[in-house]
Amino acid sequence: MVMSIVILLCALFASTVLSHDHEGHIFHNHDHHRLLSQEPHGCGFQAPDKATIERLAIAQEERVARIEQERAITSQALFRCNPARSDTQVVHIDTYIHAIEMTNGTGFLSDAVLEQSVESANKHLLSTGFQLNLISMNRVTSDIWYISKWNSEEQKAMESQYKEGGPNILNIYYKAAILGSERYCGYANLAEDAISAGTQDGIVMDSNCATADAVLAHEVGHWMNLLHTFDGGCSPGDLVDDTNAQASYYTGSGYDCPDPLPDTCPDQPGRDPLDNIMDYAPSECVDRFTRGQARRMQEAWRNIRDA
Repeated sequence: MVMSIVILLCALFASTVLSHDHEGHIFHNHDHHRLLSQEPHGCGFQAPDKATIERLAIAQEERVARIEQERAITSQALFRCNPARSDTQVVHIDTYIHAIEMTNGTGFLSDAVLEQSVESANKHLLSTGFQLNLISMNRVTSDIWYISKWNSEEQKAMESQYKEGGPNILNIYYKAAILGSERYCGYANLAEDAISAGTQDGIVMDSNCATADAVLAHEVGHWMNLLHTFDGGCSPGDLVDDTNAQASYYTGSGYDCPDPLPDTCPDQPGRDPLDNIMDYAPSECVDRFTRGQARRMQEAWRNIRDA
Protein backbone atom coordinates (compact mmCIF):
# COMPACT_ATOMS: atom_id res chain seq x y z
CA MET A 1 0.00 0.00 0.00
CA VAL A 2 2.81 2.41 0.95
CA MET A 3 4.71 1.61 -2.27
CA SER A 4 1.57 2.36 -4.33
CA ILE A 5 1.22 5.74 -2.71
CA VAL A 6 4.88 6.60 -3.38
CA ILE A 7 4.53 5.67 -7.07
CA LEU A 8 1.38 7.77 -7.39
CA LEU A 9 3.05 10.80 -5.79
CA CYS A 10 6.07 10.55 -8.09
CA ALA A 11 3.84 10.40 -11.16
CA LEU A 12 1.91 13.47 -10.06
CA PHE A 13 5.03 15.41 -9.23
CA ALA A 14 6.50 14.70 -12.65
CA SER A 15 3.55 16.38 -14.34
CA THR A 16 4.07 19.53 -12.22
CA VAL A 17 0.44 19.71 -11.20
CA LEU A 18 0.66 18.43 -7.65
CA SER A 19 -1.08 20.50 -4.98
CA HIS A 20 -3.18 20.01 -1.89
CA ASP A 21 -6.43 21.48 -0.73
CA HIS A 22 -6.92 22.93 2.76
CA GLU A 23 -7.63 19.45 4.15
CA GLY A 24 -4.37 18.10 2.75
CA HIS A 25 -6.00 15.93 0.08
CA ILE A 26 -4.26 15.47 -3.26
CA PHE A 27 -5.77 17.09 -6.34
CA HIS A 28 -5.44 14.63 -9.20
CA ASN A 29 -4.74 15.46 -12.83
CA HIS A 30 -8.36 15.13 -13.93
CA ASP A 31 -9.52 17.62 -11.29
CA HIS A 32 -6.90 20.14 -12.40
CA HIS A 33 -7.77 19.73 -16.05
CA ARG A 34 -11.48 20.03 -15.35
CA LEU A 35 -11.08 23.26 -13.36
CA LEU A 36 -8.64 24.79 -15.83
CA SER A 37 -10.87 23.96 -18.80
CA GLN A 38 -13.98 25.27 -17.05
CA GLU A 39 -15.18 28.64 -18.35
CA PRO A 40 -15.47 31.05 -15.39
CA HIS A 41 -18.95 32.42 -14.78
CA GLY A 42 -20.63 34.98 -12.55
CA CYS A 43 -19.40 36.15 -9.18
CA GLY A 44 -18.30 33.89 -6.36
CA PHE A 45 -19.22 36.39 -3.64
CA GLN A 46 -20.73 34.45 -0.75
CA ALA A 47 -23.81 36.49 0.04
CA PRO A 48 -25.05 36.66 3.61
CA ASP A 49 -28.50 35.30 4.41
CA LYS A 50 -31.46 37.60 5.10
CA ALA A 51 -30.98 37.53 8.87
CA THR A 52 -27.34 38.55 8.50
CA ILE A 53 -28.27 41.33 6.05
CA GLU A 54 -30.72 42.69 8.62
CA ARG A 55 -27.95 42.65 11.21
CA LEU A 56 -25.66 44.47 8.75
CA ALA A 57 -28.28 47.20 8.39
CA ILE A 58 -28.52 47.65 12.17
CA ALA A 59 -24.72 47.60 12.50
CA GLN A 60 -24.38 50.33 9.89
CA GLU A 61 -26.95 52.55 11.61
CA GLU A 62 -25.23 52.10 14.96
CA ARG A 63 -21.77 52.63 13.44
CA VAL A 64 -22.76 55.87 11.71
CA ALA A 65 -24.50 57.22 14.83
CA ARG A 66 -21.54 56.35 17.09
CA ILE A 67 -18.90 57.79 14.77
CA GLU A 68 -20.86 61.00 14.15
CA GLN A 69 -21.17 61.46 17.91
CA GLU A 70 -17.44 60.79 18.45
CA ARG A 71 -16.48 63.24 15.70
CA ALA A 72 -18.79 65.90 17.11
CA ILE A 73 -17.20 65.55 20.55
CA THR A 74 -13.67 65.58 19.11
CA SER A 75 -14.46 68.62 16.98
CA GLN A 76 -15.73 70.56 19.99
CA ALA A 77 -12.79 69.54 22.15
CA LEU A 78 -10.18 70.59 19.59
CA PHE A 79 -12.07 73.68 18.32
CA ARG A 80 -11.58 72.53 14.75
CA CYS A 81 -12.56 74.96 12.05
CA ASN A 82 -11.77 72.77 9.04
CA PRO A 83 -14.78 71.80 6.96
CA ALA A 84 -15.91 68.17 6.99
CA ARG A 85 -14.61 65.93 4.25
CA SER A 86 -16.92 66.11 1.26
CA ASP A 87 -18.48 63.00 -0.27
CA THR A 88 -17.78 64.54 -3.68
CA GLN A 89 -14.02 64.43 -3.13
CA VAL A 90 -12.40 61.70 -5.22
CA VAL A 91 -10.63 59.08 -3.12
CA HIS A 92 -7.70 57.28 -4.71
CA ILE A 93 -7.32 53.73 -3.37
CA ASP A 94 -3.76 52.46 -3.49
CA THR A 95 -3.90 49.18 -5.41
CA TYR A 96 -1.43 46.32 -5.74
CA ILE A 97 -1.82 43.70 -8.46
CA HIS A 98 -0.45 40.17 -8.03
CA ALA A 99 -0.56 38.33 -11.35
CA ILE A 100 -0.21 34.57 -10.86
CA GLU A 101 0.53 32.26 -13.78
CA MET A 102 1.42 28.60 -14.25
CA THR A 103 4.81 27.31 -15.35
CA ASN A 104 3.38 26.51 -18.80
CA GLY A 105 2.21 30.12 -19.22
CA THR A 106 -1.45 29.50 -18.40
CA GLY A 107 -2.92 32.65 -16.89
CA PHE A 108 -0.30 35.06 -18.21
CA LEU A 109 -1.62 38.60 -18.61
CA SER A 110 0.41 41.38 -20.18
CA ASP A 111 0.97 44.70 -18.42
CA ALA A 112 -1.34 46.30 -20.98
CA VAL A 113 -4.20 43.92 -20.13
CA LEU A 114 -3.78 44.45 -16.39
CA GLU A 115 -3.72 48.22 -16.83
CA GLN A 116 -6.78 48.02 -19.07
CA SER A 117 -8.61 46.09 -16.36
CA VAL A 118 -7.94 48.88 -13.85
CA GLU A 119 -8.84 51.61 -16.34
CA SER A 120 -12.14 49.90 -17.12
CA ALA A 121 -12.96 49.66 -13.42
CA ASN A 122 -12.09 53.33 -12.90
CA LYS A 123 -14.44 54.32 -15.70
CA HIS A 124 -17.34 52.73 -13.82
CA LEU A 125 -16.16 53.84 -10.36
CA LEU A 126 -15.81 57.53 -11.21
CA SER A 127 -19.45 58.25 -10.36
CA THR A 128 -18.93 56.79 -6.85
CA GLY A 129 -16.07 59.11 -5.95
CA PHE A 130 -13.42 56.36 -5.98
CA GLN A 131 -10.51 55.57 -8.29
CA LEU A 132 -7.96 52.77 -8.16
CA ASN A 133 -4.39 54.08 -7.94
CA LEU A 134 -2.19 51.31 -9.32
CA ILE A 135 1.03 51.23 -7.28
CA SER A 136 2.71 48.11 -8.63
CA MET A 137 2.23 44.85 -10.52
CA ASN A 138 3.84 41.79 -8.99
CA ARG A 139 4.31 38.65 -11.10
CA VAL A 140 4.41 35.17 -9.59
CA THR A 141 4.82 31.79 -11.29
CA SER A 142 3.23 28.97 -9.32
CA ASP A 143 1.03 26.08 -10.46
CA ILE A 144 -0.20 25.47 -6.93
CA TRP A 145 -1.14 29.08 -6.25
CA TYR A 146 -2.73 29.59 -9.66
CA ILE A 147 -5.26 26.79 -9.09
CA SER A 148 -5.62 27.24 -5.32
CA LYS A 149 -9.17 27.42 -4.01
CA TRP A 150 -10.75 30.07 -1.83
CA ASN A 151 -9.87 29.60 1.84
CA SER A 152 -7.42 26.78 1.11
CA GLU A 153 -4.12 26.66 2.94
CA GLU A 154 -2.34 27.29 -0.39
CA GLN A 155 -4.29 30.45 -1.11
CA LYS A 156 -3.92 31.67 2.46
CA ALA A 157 -0.16 31.22 2.15
CA MET A 158 -0.13 33.18 -1.12
CA GLU A 159 -2.15 36.05 0.35
CA SER A 160 -0.10 36.07 3.54
CA GLN A 161 3.12 36.37 1.53
CA TYR A 162 2.06 39.04 -0.95
CA LYS A 163 -0.70 41.16 0.64
CA GLU A 164 0.27 44.81 1.01
CA GLY A 165 -1.06 47.24 3.61
CA GLY A 166 -4.18 47.25 5.74
CA PRO A 167 -7.94 47.58 5.14
CA ASN A 168 -7.51 50.78 3.07
CA ILE A 169 -5.14 49.13 0.57
CA LEU A 170 -6.59 47.02 -2.24
CA ASN A 171 -4.84 43.81 -3.27
CA ILE A 172 -6.02 42.12 -6.48
CA TYR A 173 -4.92 38.58 -7.33
CA TYR A 174 -5.30 37.50 -10.96
CA LYS A 175 -5.46 33.70 -11.10
CA ALA A 176 -8.06 30.97 -11.47
CA ALA A 177 -10.91 32.09 -9.17
CA ILE A 178 -12.08 28.78 -7.74
CA LEU A 179 -14.55 28.18 -4.94
CA GLY A 180 -15.35 24.56 -4.21
CA SER A 181 -15.78 22.85 -7.55
CA GLU A 182 -16.73 25.97 -9.52
CA ARG A 183 -14.70 28.62 -11.33
CA TYR A 184 -15.98 32.19 -11.19
CA CYS A 185 -14.98 35.48 -12.80
CA GLY A 186 -14.09 36.85 -9.40
CA TYR A 187 -14.91 37.20 -5.73
CA ALA A 188 -14.25 39.54 -2.82
CA ASN A 189 -15.12 40.08 0.82
CA LEU A 190 -17.22 42.91 2.23
CA ALA A 191 -15.65 45.88 3.99
CA GLU A 192 -17.56 44.70 7.08
CA ASP A 193 -15.28 41.64 7.10
CA ALA A 194 -12.00 43.42 6.37
CA ILE A 195 -10.58 43.08 9.90
CA SER A 196 -11.63 39.47 10.43
CA ALA A 197 -10.40 38.53 6.94
CA GLY A 198 -6.90 39.75 7.74
CA THR A 199 -4.49 38.82 4.94
CA GLN A 200 -7.43 37.34 2.98
CA ASP A 201 -8.96 40.81 2.57
CA GLY A 202 -8.90 41.62 -1.14
CA ILE A 203 -10.18 40.63 -4.57
CA VAL A 204 -9.50 37.53 -6.64
CA MET A 205 -10.04 38.03 -10.37
CA ASP A 206 -10.03 35.12 -12.79
CA SER A 207 -7.40 35.70 -15.46
CA ASN A 208 -9.91 34.66 -18.15
CA CYS A 209 -12.19 37.55 -17.13
CA ALA A 210 -9.52 40.25 -16.91
CA THR A 211 -10.81 42.06 -20.00
CA ALA A 212 -14.52 41.73 -19.17
CA ASP A 213 -15.76 45.31 -18.91
CA ALA A 214 -17.45 45.60 -15.50
CA VAL A 215 -16.18 42.57 -13.59
CA LEU A 216 -13.47 44.31 -11.57
CA ALA A 217 -15.76 47.27 -10.80
CA HIS A 218 -18.35 44.73 -9.57
CA GLU A 219 -15.83 43.11 -7.22
CA VAL A 220 -14.62 46.50 -5.97
CA GLY A 221 -18.28 47.17 -5.16
CA HIS A 222 -18.29 44.14 -2.86
CA TRP A 223 -14.94 45.14 -1.35
CA MET A 224 -16.55 48.52 -0.59
CA ASN A 225 -19.52 46.86 1.16
CA LEU A 226 -22.06 46.51 -1.66
CA LEU A 227 -24.26 43.44 -1.94
CA HIS A 228 -25.72 42.13 -5.18
CA THR A 229 -28.96 43.93 -6.02
CA PHE A 230 -30.76 40.59 -5.62
CA ASP A 231 -29.15 39.67 -2.28
CA GLY A 232 -31.80 39.85 0.40
CA GLY A 233 -34.58 39.30 -2.13
CA CYS A 234 -37.58 41.60 -2.11
CA SER A 235 -36.96 42.25 1.59
CA PRO A 236 -34.68 43.31 3.25
CA GLY A 237 -32.96 43.75 -0.11
CA ASP A 238 -29.44 45.05 -0.69
CA LEU A 239 -29.56 47.84 1.95
CA VAL A 240 -29.56 50.56 -0.71
CA ASP A 241 -32.67 52.76 -1.02
CA ASP A 242 -32.46 53.64 -4.70
CA THR A 243 -31.95 50.17 -6.22
CA ASN A 244 -35.26 48.54 -7.09
CA ALA A 245 -36.17 45.40 -5.16
CA GLN A 246 -35.13 42.19 -6.90
CA ALA A 247 -35.92 38.63 -5.82
CA SER A 248 -33.39 36.81 -7.99
CA TYR A 249 -30.83 37.39 -10.72
CA TYR A 250 -31.67 37.30 -14.41
CA THR A 251 -31.28 33.84 -15.96
CA GLY A 252 -32.08 34.65 -19.59
CA SER A 253 -29.63 33.98 -22.39
CA GLY A 254 -28.23 36.18 -25.15
CA TYR A 255 -26.55 39.59 -25.20
CA ASP A 256 -29.60 41.83 -25.62
CA CYS A 257 -31.06 43.62 -22.62
CA PRO A 258 -34.64 42.40 -22.13
CA ASP A 259 -37.42 44.86 -22.92
CA PRO A 260 -39.41 45.18 -20.79
CA LEU A 261 -37.17 44.42 -17.84
CA PRO A 262 -38.28 41.55 -15.59
CA ASP A 263 -40.10 42.33 -12.36
CA THR A 264 -39.38 39.71 -9.71
CA CYS A 265 -40.85 41.86 -6.90
CA PRO A 266 -44.19 42.92 -8.43
CA ASP A 267 -45.53 44.21 -5.11
CA GLN A 268 -42.77 46.81 -4.90
CA PRO A 269 -42.14 49.77 -7.24
CA GLY A 270 -39.85 49.48 -10.24
CA ARG A 271 -38.49 46.64 -12.31
CA ASP A 272 -35.33 44.63 -11.72
CA PRO A 273 -32.20 46.85 -12.00
CA LEU A 274 -30.42 44.94 -14.73
CA ASP A 275 -28.61 48.17 -15.58
CA ASN A 276 -26.76 47.99 -12.26
CA ILE A 277 -23.15 46.88 -11.94
CA MET A 278 -24.02 44.81 -8.87
CA ASP A 279 -26.50 42.67 -10.81
CA TYR A 280 -26.03 39.89 -13.37
CA ALA A 281 -27.30 40.99 -16.78
CA PRO A 282 -26.71 40.62 -20.53
CA SER A 283 -23.78 42.64 -21.84
CA GLU A 284 -26.06 45.07 -23.72
CA CYS A 285 -27.59 46.32 -20.45
CA VAL A 286 -25.89 49.57 -19.40
CA ASP A 287 -23.86 49.18 -16.19
CA ARG A 288 -23.92 51.84 -13.50
CA PHE A 289 -23.77 52.50 -9.77
CA THR A 290 -26.56 54.47 -8.11
CA ARG A 291 -26.11 57.43 -5.77
CA GLY A 292 -27.29 55.26 -2.90
CA GLN A 293 -24.63 52.69 -3.65
CA ALA A 294 -22.02 55.43 -3.81
CA ARG A 295 -23.13 56.68 -0.38
CA ARG A 296 -22.87 53.17 1.08
CA MET A 297 -19.36 52.80 -0.38
CA GLN A 298 -18.34 56.20 1.02
CA GLU A 299 -19.66 55.28 4.46
CA ALA A 300 -17.70 52.01 4.38
CA TRP A 301 -14.53 53.85 3.37
CA ARG A 302 -14.81 56.56 6.04
CA ASN A 303 -15.93 54.40 8.92
CA ILE A 304 -14.33 51.01 8.22
CA ARG A 305 -11.56 50.90 5.64
CA ASP A 306 -9.97 54.30 6.22
CA ALA A 307 -11.10 54.82 9.82
